[in-house]
Amino acid sequence: MRDKDIVKELNKLGFRTRTNVVRSKQDQTKIIGERGGNKLTIKNMQRLVQKPIYAGVLDELWTQNTPVRCVFNGLVSIDTYNKANRDKIKIVENGLEVKISLREKVTFFSAAKTPQSASYPYRRVVMCPICERPIYGSASRGKLGKHYPAYYCDKSGHHFRVPKPKFDATILAFGRSVQLKQKYVNKVIAAVSDELSKRHAELRGDAVIKKLQIKELEAQARSTARNMRYLKSEIAIKYAEEDLLKIEQELKTAKVESRKVAAKIEQQTDLAIEQAKRILLHLDELLFGSHDPDTKTMLFSLLFNQPPTYNDLVAAVHGERLLTDLNQMFEMPSPSEQ
Repeated sequence: MRDKDIVKELNKLGFRTRTNVVRSKQDQTKIIGERGGNKLTIKNMQRLVQKPIYAGVLDELWTQNTPVRCVFNGLVSIDTYNKANRDKIKIVENGLEVKISLREKVTFFSAAKTPQSASYPYRRVVMCPICERPIYGSASRGKLGKHYPAYYCDKSGHHFRVPKPKFDATILAFGRSVQLKQKYVNKVIAAVSDELSKRHAELRGDAVIKKLQIKELEAQARSTARNMRYLKSEIAIKYAEEDLLKIEQELKTAKVESRKVAAKIEQQTDLAIEQAKRILLHLDELLFGSHDPDTKTMLFSLLFNQPPTYNDLVAAVHGERLLTDLNQMFEMPSPSEQ
């Protein structure tokens, strides 16, 4: 799951930040409102994930910013912590000592995204046939002001350029010619069936969480309505009314989500498996059906053990030779079969 999907799912389950009460300046014994109780954001989640204490390592001011092991093992292993942070922040073990390092080199698969990434999803995934370095993409402007989008490489004194429509057509033709081996189709279907069983169990757990969340929101609404009776300040009453409206909206959303969870449990497993089979047998729908350029890049790169050159793709499409670096899960018809 991507970060935004994780945040969305956690907020659906009722995640809220810690709340603090706001007291009246005139009378500190009176509570006039609350701060916090906000939904999770992507940046806040990333800040939490980067905290090394969850892996049992402290890196605080009082330790003079020197990483030290905690007396407990942590909630997750150091390996899980490094994977969660995609090695941008990495805990390195050296016997009893630990160090925290930042990633120095960025690989082309994890390079920073630019506005060009959306228009050229296969840049830095396909290699130049001359120098075997990543191909880039941009649109050059002609003398009349017209733009000509293309994938290109101009490193080391050479110039390789393919117009974007032709390049995309080659990618599409190659993707349609690739098939998933039957033994892996069977493995995936079995995994889908197991995952559906687990998700049904998780959905039942989610249904229980939703019911508890609804009860908690109902209790908050009653408590807020009760406290409003004792408020005299117009400002305090205004804030209390806003809080009550916010709680009612959250309660409405929670009830809708609860009904959705119940509906999901009723879905037929056979239908989901049939959909999985259709996608596995028509990989082009999976590879090119998404409108998200990052997803296209990720899925296309999964086809290969090593990034292919453009000429490798052209030769494979025309049946001149097989692509030797194709991931073992996939296969292409041999030239004789084509």
